[in-house]
Amino acid sequence: SGGACVATSLAIIPSEPPMICAFAGTQGTHDAGIFLPHTQCYDRIRERWWDPFGPLPYGLDHGSLAPIPPGTCSPDDPAKLLIFNFRTRPYGDCHPEILAYDLPGEGWTIKELERLDGLKQLGERTPEKSEWYVYHNFTDLTSPENEPRDASGVVMANGGRTVLNFGGTTHRIKHGKRR
Repeated sequence: SGGACVATSLAIIPSEPPMICAFAGTQGTHDAGIFLPHTQCYDRIRERWWDPFGPLPYGLDHGSLAPIPPGTCSPDDPAKLLIFNFRTRPYGDCHPEILAYDLPGEGWTIKELERLDGLKQLGERTPEKSEWYVYHNFTDLTSPENEPRDASGVVMANGGRTVLNFGGTTHRIKHGKRR
């Protein structure tokens, strides 16, 4: 992952301390950098990086991440990670999509993380084969209060049922001018 990535701590192996996970980001400057699709988690016990999530479907930066507990929307729903309020090109529009990843119910084991790393080395884990999917695509682009904004802050409420987004920026062009 690169600068302006999305990062959080996650219990990748449930019986161990959380790992610090980074998602996407920019390699280089904001105006000419390469937007990366990479995800990775740092294992402080083994002092190495793992890649449990595989690549995102495309490179992005300045996103927000919300971990959603299992059963939040429906009793059978798995825990999810949602990434939203991101952009995919320098000073580009903020995307209205919400990307999601369904977390395994029991987390991962070292053996599973090693297997996934092996698939990555064989070229079997690519953005074209991403396990991430579009969870939802409903944001109000006509309302300044509700339109997505990159580089914003997020807090969770109501057990994961409410995601509060605050701050951020937008580089959309309105009436021929950037705002």
